Amino acid sequence: MKKQTASLAILLTAVALITGTAQAKTLKMRISLDTAPAHIRNKSIEQFVEKLTARAGDRLDIKIFSSAQLFRDRDVLKALRQGGIEMGAPGFWHMGGLVPEAAIPMLPVFYGLTIDQAEGVLDGDYSKSVNQRIEQKSKVKVLGKWLTLGLAHTYSVDKSLKDHADLKSMKVRAPGGTPNVLRLKTLGAIPVKVAFSDLPLALSQGTIDGFISTNESIVSSKLWESGLKYSIQDSQFTGAYIPVVSQSFWKKLSPDLQKLIVDTWAESIDGMRSATRAAQDEALTVLKNKGLSIVVPSAEASRHMREELMNIQPELVEKMKIDPAIIENVTQKIRAFK
Repeated sequence: MKKQTASLAILLTAVALITGTAQAKTLKMRISLDTAPAHIRNKSIEQFVEKLTARAGDRLDIKIFSSAQLFRDRDVLKALRQGGIEMGAPGFWHMGGLVPEAAIPMLPVFYGLTIDQAEGVLDGDYSKSVNQRIEQKSKVKVLGKWLTLGLAHTYSVDKSLKDHADLKSMKVRAPGGTPNVLRLKTLGAIPVKVAFSDLPLALSQGTIDGFISTNESIVSSKLWESGLKYSIQDSQFTGAYIPVVSQSFWKKLSPDLQKLIVDTWAESIDGMRSATRAAQDEALTVLKNKGLSIVVPSAEASRHMREELMNIQPELVEKMKIDPAIIENVTQKIRAFK
């Protein structure tokens, strides 16, 4: 009996040691971003990583892989499911095929909003509902609030842009997504599909007359060197990234480490957003100094244009199979803005 008790004690001690060793094992946390290290998204997420590394110590080995070294944003969800990475922050436009409601910030209802207004909507019931759907359908963990990139505007090489009517007959490179294409058509422009990396060539060859992007994205890519002369800061849509972690990685974490990651993201998001805002403001100053003619529509003109574009929203909602209840809730909140 004594021998059995002693053997059992030794066995339990060994199990405890093995378990303790497993729990203490450093876990790799690879973060995939397809933008360059100089991009404000990368710089912002570096802030999060620095805080998390300081708090997690040797429990996590965190590394950011930039410039699509591992995966493009469009492939991040698949990579998370297959264990190729542990975290990513793809734009919501890459989620629309899986969760149609994720693409709502590209619908006409978001047209012409300020960044404060856009974030006010994104941080409410809308993103909470979308986050839940993403988690259910893609087997990932969404860490919290979305990282807003900023407002996307229209730029041109030769066509002077003074108001919304000037987009008529322009060949404009549209970012991916049905809403962007249909919105440009409604504005009278001709949408053209061109990869962002091919913009300089497309502009020089006259394949396009202009494109939609953000001020910071233009500056980080030095696109003024491609002959840009004009911009109407029309806030075509609001760009944002969704922080997602693979479910298999999440399950390996102890409850306290899971809480640490979520809390660190929550404590970092305001600072990250402030950084993206500052970058967009600084980029606008750079563009002005480079000689671009910048026109900012009045709030009234933007509101009027938004109401005109709202005529195509029912068609988009039906075509994209967006939950009518969610878009109605978002629309009511935006229409309440003065």
